[in-house]
Amino acid sequence: MKGTSITSSVLELVRKFPGSTYQELAKQSWGISPDSIHKRLPELRRRGLVYSTDMKICSVSRREAQGWAPVEKETV
Repeated sequence: MKGTSITSSVLELVRKFPGSTYQELAKQSWGISPDSIHKRLPELRRRGLVYSTDMKICSVSRREAQGWAPVEKETV
């Protein structure tokens, strides 16, 4: 996977697993490295597609980490 397809995959993971840390998302990703996910999340936040949630204990690292969730689009 390269660039845009990884970014799209990361967005889909955040939508499927809202509130997850980047390491938790990587565990669910079937092959996207934690580093790749970690790099794409700020880009998605700048684009207004995801936001960071409260700190939580990551189930992978067992450390406090930032969760991520999708921005919900308003329907009219």
